[in-house]
This record gives sequence, structure tokens and C-alpha cells, in this order.
Amino acid sequence: MKFCILRPAAIALLLVTSLAACGGTAGSTGSQGAAGLSGGAGDGAGGDAGQCGKTERTITHALGTTTVTGDPSRVVVTEFSFADGAGLLGVRPVGVADDSDRNRIIQPIRERLGDYTSLGLRKSPSLPVIASLRPDLIIIDAKRNADIYPQLSAMAPTIALTSQEGDLAANIAAMRALGQALNRCAEMEKAVTDLQDKLASIKTRIDGLPTKPKALFAVAADKTFSAHNGASFVPSVLSAIGLESALPADPSQPQADMGLETLVATAPEAMFIANYTPQNPITAWRANKLFAGIPAVASNRLFSVDPDVWARNRGVTAAEMVAEQAADFLLNAK
Repeated sequence: MKFCILRPAAIALLLVTSLAACGGTAGSTGSQGAAGLSGGAGDGAGGDAGQCGKTERTITHALGTTTVTGDPSRVVVTEFSFADGAGLLGVRPVGVADDSDRNRIIQPIRERLGDYTSLGLRKSPSLPVIASLRPDLIIIDAKRNADIYPQLSAMAPTIALTSQEGDLAANIAAMRALGQALNRCAEMEKAVTDLQDKLASIKTRIDGLPTKPKALFAVAADKTFSAHNGASFVPSVLSAIGLESALPADPSQPQADMGLETLVATAPEAMFIANYTPQNPITAWRANKLFAGIPAVASNRLFSVDPDVWARNRGVTAAEMVAEQAADFLLNAK
């Protein structure tokens, strides 16, 4: 008879690698291929629609291919967008990396999730906690969590999808791959179609503006002002409703810190700012005449937005909320 001894958390690596012998991957396997992290819109992570409905499905993702059997029920996710996708399909993850703060998950997603075990930080989820949950499927961020992919694959089938640095198209591709992994392709396709219809409807509202402003989305923290270009999530959502990004798409660097002089030269006509901290560069810039001359500021189109909705959460629900809020801000601006 073969026995497994679970080690203390201090030697978590031995714990997670031992789990394969304890049956943590029954019925499925994972493999790390040469796909790597290409940085493209989707990283090959749209899966294969031909796998839909099969009892045993081979899912192509950013770090290779992983075989999933049956209908996973003990699902662990390390990003809010993956929790959203699972919840939309009626699957409640048993573990979610929520930065140890459930309230960072936007309310509609929280309501669908119900109770779960926190895995801690999204960028460094707790391996011992994941192991204790005995998952039958693990979904991780293709870039943020790439370094722990081998350990997680020893526990259960693990799929690496785009979230943090993906645009809208990449996030939709990730949702479709998630639907394939969970064996709920039709339900996910309906969620994607509903999102596309919603964005088209909001675009019709935006089309009613006399002129559509070039928009900039940025995150303002204590000492940094990080501007997102057209290759990142929020600007691509804004583009889907007819708002051109003030910064052209650069997939190699979807976001970068920006100073006041560069912001002035960019000349955005509308700005959506997620303020991570009350005191940030914007606070000081408001007293500067250069800042006052930026078209977005001069036309009263400088909008403070919820960091959880606009920056931390991505996926279907966040895309709908960002689009709706952007339209409301612009249509009500005076």
C-alpha cells in the first residue's frame, strides 16, 4: 500500500509535489508546453471549440495543454475574472485568491460565488491552502502565476489563462477556454453573446454624443500614475463602445507610468482615473496650470472611477459595468 505524508506549510513545495501520488489528478493530466507567454491577445488560450461536450477534453492554454475529465466541481481560481466566469456558469469555486479581502470582488460576482476559501494574494496564492481544498481543476493567470504552474499541476489539472494583461478579446478567449474546461460551452457562449449585445447597445448610446472623446484610463497610486494603452482591458472595452484610446495599443507594454508632461502631450479628451490612494500624483497636478489645460480637464471630463470595477476585476461582468459607467459619465457630463 502506498502512503502520502503531508508536510508542514514551511515545506509546502514537498507537499504539493507529493499530492499527485495521493490522487489529486485522477482522470486528467497537465503538461507544460513550449507555448510560453507570447503576450498576444489570448496567448493561444481560446481553447478548441471542438472539445466541447467531450467527456475528456484537451484544453490549449498559455503554458501548454491540459486534459480535463468530466465536470469539475472543486474548482480553484487565482483571478477575479475567472471567479466571474465560473459563477456565470453556475459553478462556485471552492477557493478564490481574493487578496484576503472579499470586498475587492465586485458585488454581482460575490453574490454568485457564495462561500469559498480565500487563497490569499492573487499574485502569490497559498499553495498549502490550495492543496487542502483537493481541487479537481485550477485556473491561474498566465503571467502572474506562471512560476507556480508546475507545483499546481502536481495537485490537479491546471490551466493558465489571460486576465491581468489581456485586452477584451483575450479575456473573452479565456472565458471560452474556461467554459470548455468546465464542460459548459453553450452557457459560456450565451454569456459572451449577451456581453457583445450589451456593448453594442451601449455603443448606440455613445453614438448620440456630438463628438466622441479620445479616452485615457489610468490607475493613480501613492506616487505613480499608470496609464493603460489600447492593448489593455479597459481601453479595449471603451473601444468596443466607440471610444478611441488616447494611447495606441502596445501589446508589449499594455501599461506604463506617466508624468505630467507626457500626460499633457497625450492630450486625452476624457480621463477615467482609478484612485488607489486618496493622495496621488493627481492631487499635486491639480494645482498646475498645465494640468488644467488638458482637454479632459478643461471640458470637465475627468472622472474618478471605482478601482475594483475598473482595475482589479476583469471578465464579462466588469466589462459590462465599465461600459455602462463610462457611458453614464460622458452623457451626464456638464
